[in-house]
Amino acid sequence: MALSLVSPVRSDLPREVLQWILNLQLSFYPRNVRRDFSNGYLVADIFSRYYPKVFLLYSYKNGAALSIKQDNWRHIQKFLQKLNINLSQDLINGTMHLEKGAAERLLTEIYGILTQQNPDVGSSLNAAESDLSSDTERREELLSYKPKERTHSTEQFSSPFPASVPFKEIKVHQPIRRHIQQ
Repeated sequence: MALSLVSPVRSDLPREVLQWILNLQLSFYPRNVRRDFSNGYLVADIFSRYYPKVFLLYSYKNGAALSIKQDNWRHIQKFLQKLNINLSQDLINGTMHLEKGAAERLLTEIYGILTQQNPDVGSSLNAAESDLSSDTERREELLSYKPKERTHSTEQFSSPFPASVPFKEIKVHQPIRRHIQQ
């Protein structure tokens, strides 16, 4: 199973945390951090890499129903209490209810707990700001683009459409109709 090395869509995760998640080789690659971590399944998958005898992944369900999310997070909290690990209840609720930034902060907290390292939070913000500025520059470039006028001689280029039909009126996606003579 090959993992795509594309970063999650619009994620504000610090670079170290994102690399850490990629290196864990989770059961599936999170494409949308807010949605994919909301049910707790991938969080249990992360903890199962560090505590395989405590976090048995088959005990968790991967679903979007609120009852599944609550059940998974209840199991996670129960096992974390046994390990003397405390996660913020506000972050868990925010992640469960898809609040903006909650899943990213929760993953950063989990990263700090499991690796004993504090990620450079500014690296994700700087990367996001540079992506935003490059997107803005690209948008401005596209808006200011003016194509060069091309002239075609009729000998080199002959259009299959009559010259009197404006380009907008030509329906490109219509099937070709052939007149069948009977």
